[in-house]
Amino acid sequence: MCIRDSFKVVYGAANNDGQLCLQASQELGFLTGDENKDMIDAHIQSIITVGEPFTTKGEFDFGNQLLTRKIYKFIPVMMKNRLCPPPKEIYSLHRKLSGAYLMNIKLKTKYNCRRILTDIYDKVHHELGVTSYSYCCLLYTSDAADDLLCVDLGGRRIIKKK
Repeated sequence: MCIRDSFKVVYGAANNDGQLCLQASQELGFLTGDENKDMIDAHIQSIITVGEPFTTKGEFDFGNQLLTRKIYKFIPVMMKNRLCPPPKEIYSLHRKLSGAYLMNIKLKTKYNCRRILTDIYDKVHHELGVTSYSYCCLLYTSDAADDLLCVDLGGRRIIKKK
C-alpha cells in the first residue's frame, strides 16, 4: 500500500472530488472496478463523510459532529455489494485514524484540519518540488486508541482490574 495513494483519497475527500476518491480507491485495491453503481456511490460518500474534518474551512468541531451516524447508513450497501475485502495493510491505518477521531471526539477538540492538510500538501509540492501527491500522512500512533474507554491521554492502554 502506498501512502501517496492513501493521501490521494484524503485529498479527494477534502475537495469533494469523488472521481479522485474512486481512482485512488481502485489503486489501493478497495475496489475492483467491477462494482455496481450503488457500491461505488456508497464507497465515495463514506470517504467524503470521513473526510469532513478536512473539508471544513476553519475549525472542525469534533465534539459536535455526526460522522458515525452518517457512515452507518452506507455500511449495509457496502456489505451487500463489496466484491473484494479491503487491503490487509489498511486495517492498521484505519485503526489509527479511528483512534485519532475518537480521541478528538472524546476531548471535544476543535481543529483547523483543512489547514493542516493543505499545509502538508503545499510544503511537499512547493518546497520540495514534488509533482505528485504528498507522501505524508497524519496519524495518531497509538494502537491502543481503538478502545476509547480504555486509553489515557498519552495513548497508553488502561488495564481495568476486576
